[in-house]
Amino acid sequence: MAAVAHEFTVPADREAVVVTDLAKAYGGSDAFAIEDITFEVPQGQFLTLLGPSGCGKTTTLRCIAGLERATRGRIEMGGDVVFDASSKRDVKTEDRPIAMVPQSYGIWPHMTVLENAAFPMKYGRKRVKEKGDIRTRAMNVLEQVGLADFADRWSTRLSGGQQQRLALARALLCDPDVLLLDEPLSNLDAKLRVRLRGELRQFQQQFGVTSLYVTHDQAEALAMSDTVIVMNQGKVEQIDSPEALYNSPRTSFVADFIGSANLIPIEEGTAEASGVVVAKTSVGQFRCETVSTTTPGELTSGFVCARPENVMVLPVHDERALAEGGIHAKVTAAEFLGDRVAIDVAVGGLTLSSSMPGPLRVQPGDEVAVLIRPGDCLYLDR
Repeated sequence: MAAVAHEFTVPADREAVVVTDLAKAYGGSDAFAIEDITFEVPQGQFLTLLGPSGCGKTTTLRCIAGLERATRGRIEMGGDVVFDASSKRDVKTEDRPIAMVPQSYGIWPHMTVLENAAFPMKYGRKRVKEKGDIRTRAMNVLEQVGLADFADRWSTRLSGGQQQRLALARALLCDPDVLLLDEPLSNLDAKLRVRLRGELRQFQQQFGVTSLYVTHDQAEALAMSDTVIVMNQGKVEQIDSPEALYNSPRTSFVADFIGSANLIPIEEGTAEASGVVVAKTSVGQFRCETVSTTTPGELTSGFVCARPENVMVLPVHDERALAEGGIHAKVTAAEFLGDRVAIDVAVGGLTLSSSMPGPLRVQPGDEVAVLIRPGDCLYLDR
């Protein structure tokens, strides 16, 4: 007798995915590839796992897919447990309510575009019995992703962008509750990547499918996601909206990884009861009105964080610089980049980066004043 597939439906009041205390070690090692991974994904949301190579984001996705067996933890989809290490429950990949778009797309070269798209309806978890229904549904989705005119073309004759759309169409025709995407744009050139990330987000919202996306590209994560999980060395650094990650990073790693940041180590400081941190550094003294979690008292470590767009480079005798305590510095590099000017300055044994609008008015060797306003710098305790 054939095994009966697990049937899943997502109740309206349930999270689409709940991951609790997930950990994975390979070959009986005590060194974990991922550890203490816990998060929830609401229905219809687009969540991205972001981090550098080797941080554990793909391992996490593969555990959710059932392609890797976690060492510890629990995974629920739509309220149903698909993995629980303690009870040894492990639903097979093909029986989980998922579809996956891998980095290589997984397009079958011996099939046409239509045959690739229709495959999950013929052989997948939710098979369609009527051949006419299969073609109609496949052509409908191909139309929506702009591939209907290529239905009878061999899949190998598609461009990279078209193959990415075909992989997405095939995944959607699995009728998944959760769509998993493992760096699906990484093989494309930069301009095509920018265009397709917009299309991919549009399709996800159009179909309303809950999506988990893996990338190391910060721009992709910020542009596409409802929520981003920043990972580092197998652990979660921060879970937040793209805006919060950029404007209110909780650690120096997140600040430096999301966009770019000037991280100035503090020598000593004071966290005031009002929430303000006054920090002494080799560059000078800063008053940080935005502060990561800390308690009032004396400080001996941490960073003053300032984004390049918040570092103003002014003439050394500028009245505003003199009035607001501008720091004396020397320009080490200056580049005109069209919409902005990138300037590096040397001060206090450090190099600070600035990004300012307007024409290039300085050159290496110039003496300047650097101004970072209290509301534009952030204290990070680690």
